[in-house]
Amino acid sequence: MTGPHSQSSSSRVLAVAGALMVLVGCQLPALGIEYVGSVSVLDIQGHAGQALIAAAIGALVAVGLSSSTGLSLSAIALWAALLWPALRAGYEAAFPPERDVLDQIGAALGSAVGDALEGTVGIDDLFRITELKAGAFVLPAGCLLVSVAAFRRPR
Repeated sequence: MTGPHSQSSSSRVLAVAGALMVLVGCQLPALGIEYVGSVSVLDIQGHAGQALIAAAIGALVAVGLSSSTGLSLSAIALWAALLWPALRAGYEAAFPPERDVLDQIGAALGSAVGDALEGTVGIDDLFRITELKAGAFVLPAGCLLVSVAAFRRPR
């Protein structure tokens, strides 16, 4: 199939390799956290991690259907899911949610627990990131490969 919406074989290979890297990278340990151990993106991001898997599968389906539009949408979805926690944190900083009574009680309890543990463990060091692991590199590299394949201009 040739034409403006078809994919070259090198783009297809890049897209498949990138999507497979995303699928593997989501499950690989990404961070080493003191007192917790290694965690993956799926452990950290929850629904956003599942959205990454769905977008990677969407990219594979788009390659199978030779849909450059589907591949482009999958690439955008990959980056949106990967960056969602940062985007959400920025939004909540700009527009703080209103706190109800239960939130205030939870904050007070959290503060009390933090004060109680402060002398023993050091609450600042409790979730300190000690190292980046393979998933922290494989996952964004896969997103980048899918993006290159999706938005590459045919020669």
